[in-house]
Amino acid sequence: MDYNSILGDRIFYSTLWSFRPTCAISEVKKNLEKVKKAHPKGNKISNYGGWQSPCMSFADIEQYPAFKSLCDELTEFIEVMSENDGSPVVVNNIDFWANENKKHDYNKTHSHATADYIAVYYPKYPEGSGSLDILRTDAGRLLTQNWGHPYNSEISLEAEEGRMYVLSGHLMHFVHPHTSDEVRQSLAFNIHVKLPPQI
Repeated sequence: MDYNSILGDRIFYSTLWSFRPTCAISEVKKNLEKVKKAHPKGNKISNYGGWQSPCMSFADIEQYPAFKSLCDELTEFIEVMSENDGSPVVVNNIDFWANENKKHDYNKTHSHATADYIAVYYPKYPEGSGSLDILRTDAGRLLTQNWGHPYNSEISLEAEEGRMYVLSGHLMHFVHPHTSDEVRQSLAFNIHVKLPPQI
């Protein structure tokens, strides 16, 4: 074999990135409580039990400085990481909402199909919080050469409090039932991007 002739590349790439925002977790919790007080009934979308806020966007963000800080850092992070990945993008808009789950609450399998990236941040993640499972959405999971791979079909993400996780928007995912007597709090983000202007 002529090893000098070998070429290779990754194709059909899906993203899983994470970072720790510098915004204080205590300030994020204050903003979350402010939203919950304004919208005590909440929404029912992918959540079984628990509370989910209405969707918010850049237009709503000035009254929530901690949420604004998270969105600003998320914007910078995605633009830097996408450029480092060789596929630079510019963040065009971020929609987001808050969640609070009690014992036995969970989120059914779903995707955020219109988003280019999605993200989740956990201001409160006690022991016993249900893990976030990310599912492979293409038929590659059926190929013989992939059967033995530990992450062939899904990844179970045991999250870390105060960390932001960023995924490709097409990925299906769900959250296992919460088993702690303490609540789990999270913020979910839909990130919409555009290509940078051509120079």
